[in-house]
Amino acid sequence: MSRWKPVVGLILLASLLLSACGPFTPLLTEKEVLSELSERYGGAEFVILETINDCEYKTEDKTIRCRLYLAAPAEDQERAFWVHSTVSKSWGGDSLPMRYSSGITDTYAFDYFLDRFNTLLTENKIDHFFTISSGNVAEHLKSQHLQGGGFAIPITQETAEDIVAKVLAIREQIAGEYPLSSYLNYFSHPAYMPIRLGIRFYDAAHGIPDAESLSEYTVFFPYDKKFDENDNIVYRDTLETILTDIDKTIYVIVED
Repeated sequence: MSRWKPVVGLILLASLLLSACGPFTPLLTEKEVLSELSERYGGAEFVILETINDCEYKTEDKTIRCRLYLAAPAEDQERAFWVHSTVSKSWGGDSLPMRYSSGITDTYAFDYFLDRFNTLLTENKIDHFFTISSGNVAEHLKSQHLQGGGFAIPITQETAEDIVAKVLAIREQIAGEYPLSSYLNYFSHPAYMPIRLGIRFYDAAHGIPDAESLSEYTVFFPYDKKFDENDNIVYRDTLETILTDIDKTIYVIVED
């Protein structure tokens, strides 16, 4: 047993050294940020329009350093979006050091989905409201932002199936459009939630409430996926699962 002590000691020393150096992990360079964006979006080229070093999005304990970029496709610089570059920490587990990693999140695909989803809901005459920025999607897209927010869609027991089916059809339509199609392909594993935007269905009898006042609703995230019993990747939320949840949560209907 004693012969293993030097080995164990070296492992512990290496772990301590890695843990000590971790907080100094650098943010990605601009070149690395642009390379990462290109990989996510099918080889497209991007440019940095603005750099904000005094990043205000250190809202989670795991984010220890961040930088914000305003970026755009090189061939369409009017379509600007935000890139959040971070160094984050995560617990390595028992007897392991804290892990530190650098990476980015971006709003290119998110902004596209937000704008298209809002437009297609309107074209399909589906009542809805955006839950932040006073409900104004256009103003929100012009402002500094990350992923987040949601839509609230009123339903009744009679209209629920038709409205949910239309919303899911819109989800599928947008999924096939670039840049979202490339982004969803890149983040296809169920470990990811590629679009962090909640879509809530609520009883139309409540009128148009503030987002905070919605107490009984069914929510789903449009491209959240899981493994089924055969290890196939499928949507976590389907017409059947959403309608079942609506019956239980909003209308208190429980099947025997």
